[in-house]
Amino acid sequence: MCGVPHSGRAPSYRVEYPSMWRAEFVTDERSFLDEEQCVVQMRWFLVRARLVIPLEKRDGDIEWGVWVSLAEPDFERMDEYWLTPGRERQPPFPGVLDSALPGYATPTAGLPVLVHTSPVGIRPTVKVTDTTHELAREQQRGITVSRHEELNCLVRAL
Repeated sequence: MCGVPHSGRAPSYRVEYPSMWRAEFVTDERSFLDEEQCVVQMRWFLVRARLVIPLEKRDGDIEWGVWVSLAEPDFERMDEYWLTPGRERQPPFPGVLDSALPGYATPTAGLPVLVHTSPVGIRPTVKVTDTTHELAREQQRGITVSRHEELNCLVRAL
């Protein structure tokens, strides 16, 4: 491992920008990026969501703050219900993960996901639907303490 002790509450990791975001989009009037949503050249529509991985034999989960690309009509529908109580009763939205997470042999950006809306004030959650990918298997069965330590070290190295 990286030699740094990791203890206490399971961490949350945050991917700051969607993979497709570029510095030149800051001045592009067809693009914007805020804490929860991103539009790139009015062609790609993204939301920030939580990708949760349970920890085996421990209380808690690891959470990744990730970006997910949605079809424009789904993005608009999610935005329409953003502040509506009961929005968590909306059916999940199909999307594509747009965050490259460290520690996986196969890239995570581009994975198909379902985005489940949460109650107002809580970010949506993401479920990876490609069950052949290691990330989907970790979401289903959880990760060991040693895998947790490995992810901690990889994130610290970024």
